[in-house]
Order: sequence, then C-alpha cells, then structure tokens
Amino acid sequence: MSTERNEIRELFNASLMSTITRRRARRFPLGTTIPDRDLRYKSEKPPVPLNDTELALLCWAGNGPTGLITADLPISGGNLFTTWLGRAVPYACNVHNTRLFFTGDNGTYVYHPETASHVVEVESEKDWEKITTAYRRGLRKIMDERAEFTPKALLRSIHWNTNQPGTTIFIPVVDQTMEYINFLLGLFDYEGYGYQLFDEPTAKWAGLSDWIDGGKLKGPKVDLKSFEQTLLTLNLAPAYMMLQNIHLVAEAMGLGAVVFGGYTGTVMLGVTPQSQGLGFRA
Repeated sequence: MSTERNEIRELFNASLMSTITRRRARRFPLGTTIPDRDLRYKSEKPPVPLNDTELALLCWAGNGPTGLITADLPISGGNLFTTWLGRAVPYACNVHNTRLFFTGDNGTYVYHPETASHVVEVESEKDWEKITTAYRRGLRKIMDERAEFTPKALLRSIHWNTNQPGTTIFIPVVDQTMEYINFLLGLFDYEGYGYQLFDEPTAKWAGLSDWIDGGKLKGPKVDLKSFEQTLLTLNLAPAYMMLQNIHLVAEAMGLGAVVFGGYTGTVMLGVTPQSQGLGFRA
C-alpha cells in the first residue's frame, strides 16, 4: 500500500509541461508481435493488464468528478447550465452527455460517477481515496468479455495491437439528445436568439411555421444542417479531451498509450449485425 501511495504521489507531483514534452504515441504493448516484414519484432514479456488503481486514475482523468462549478453566467439571457457537477473535462452547458467506456481482460465497463461534495473534490493527499471511491461507485460492468472490435470495426493497420491481451481501450460515447433539446430551448426562448430553422433541400421551415408566421421567432434564418453540424462539433469536443487527458496521465504514470481513430462507429457501438460491439441497440 505504501508503494502504491508513493506512486500516486509521484503522479500528482509530475509537471504538466514536462509530461507534454514527453507525450508520444507508444503503440507496442508487452506480449505482442509487430507483424511487418521489415520491422518484425516479438515481445518476450508477458502481457500486463492495468490494475484497479491505474484504471481508477485514468478513468478519473478522463471523466472524473472534480468538484462543483461556479455557473458564473447571468441567470437570464442564455444561461443553459444543466448541472452543478464539475468534471475533468469541460462540456458545453455542463451537460455531461459523454460516457467513458473501456474494455480489457476482465470485461467491458462504463464509468460515470455522478456526485461531488466540495468545490475542489481532490485538494490534497487526504482526498486521493476519493478517486478510487468514485471508481467503485461510478463503474458499471456491461459485459463479462472484451468488446468485439477487431477486425470488423478497425483499420487493418491497427489490428495487431488493438484489444490484445493486457491492453485496455477507452471509448468515449456521446449522446447528443440532452444538449440538442437544451439548445432548442435556448434558441427558441422568446428573449433568446429566435432562430428560424429551415430545411435547405426543401426550402421549408423545419416544423416551425406557426411560430415564425406568428412572429414569435424573429431571429436569423438558420439552415437545420448548419445548426446540427455546429451542435455535433460542440458535443464531440469532450470525447477528444477525455482521450487527451487519459493519454497525458498515462504518460506521467509511465504507461504506453496511443489515441487512434480508424474505426467504424456503428459497428463499434454494436448497432449493426456485424458485431456485438458495446451492445447498443438501434
């Protein structure tokens, strides 16, 4: 236990700037083989999965509760905050609409703790245990096995090191529904922007004829496609920031990590017959 605590202390004392200077994509896990003819190499080490403390720290870096937000905007005139809980990454309107999934040797999980008790939840060494407490309370197992991604949902070039024994994959999944509704409420507020949404292919109002003809929406004409593209961009940002946080903390912990794309989202979620993925339905 003392060794573990010393390692956590080293992590908390690590400089952000020096960690950024060392940040690299480290793709070769223990126990795997690079199949390339010119760079072929086989690891002689056994695979080593992350332990619960390492998982707790990485999950917390990605989506852990950090305290309470200040909500420092006027109550009227466009304040769309949806919760007082702060997390390790920022969200538009603090909507918390991204769930952090991960899959490894012991199964597939979703991590989303939902409580904090202080303005700064982890302020000193005495609070470190809150990270593991949040992990235990905010973790839900959804499958006993690894999620099936390879080779059905990934580029061929990353089959060799993805979802191999000992590795852990972190997968942020974004649900746009709440923020979509939240934005509509803000944009259609009589004292708000009053957007007149229209569908460009048909040149018709997007179901808002009564409100527009009646003079309740007096704002600019906005193409529905443009509106939804902007909203999608906002909603995707926390997912990328989760992965960057996890990557930086992994670097500070001395763990190999790589952020990658090249996957088919619908197959990874499991909404096609090609793979169970994360077990979603559509």
